[in-house]
Amino acid sequence: MKKKILAIILARGGSKRLKNKNIKTLQNKPLINWTIDVAIKSKKFCDIIVSSDSEKILKIAKSFSSKILTLKRSKKISNDNATSEVAILHALKWYERKFSKINYIALLQPTSPFRSINTIKKGIMEIKDAKINAIISVKKVRFQSDEKGLFYLSKNRICRKIKFSNNLKSKYKINGLFYLIKKSFFIKNKDFTPSKFKCIITNSKKENIDIDTIEDWIYAKSYF
Repeated sequence: MKKKILAIILARGGSKRLKNKNIKTLQNKPLINWTIDVAIKSKKFCDIIVSSDSEKILKIAKSFSSKILTLKRSKKISNDNATSEVAILHALKWYERKFSKINYIALLQPTSPFRSINTIKKGIMEIKDAKINAIISVKKVRFQSDEKGLFYLSKNRICRKIKFSNNLKSKYKINGLFYLIKKSFFIKNKDFTPSKFKCIITNSKKENIDIDTIEDWIYAKSYF
């Protein structure tokens, strides 16, 4: 039986470091539309939801494609203290109440405009193994670093969180490109970044761009 995968794109209206980043125009297209476009073209999702507290963002998303479902969320679950998990749970409950039950949730961040269809397909291929609860894309950390949120690679491309400083030669960091999680696992744990997950490694500097600052924006524009 084919697994139903719901894609969710979270796009808040407020962004402190780069104002209105989710709808800033990158090569004649609002930033969020780059993610919508690749999600549609992948043909891997039963539906694609754009969840936002901003009517403007929702309008831009809907005008780009009628295939997109838009969901307005309250300021309460869109402020600086609200987690992505809370917004995802809100979208999931809304979708299953209005449409149908699903098996997996994919989170596609709008700040990764150069995500490839191949990365999406590679990630989804991993759900053939029923034992895998989460698949997340990562990039290799190029320099020795003791920053938090780093992982090491164990057998069968399982990423495990580094709990203390060590001399591992290879360390990896979540790059924000692709998250895929089993719905039952998410409902139980309310966590989209567990301490152990199957990873897909992306080596492309361009694809790994995650736009959060003006420097990131300038770097992304340099590819055109």
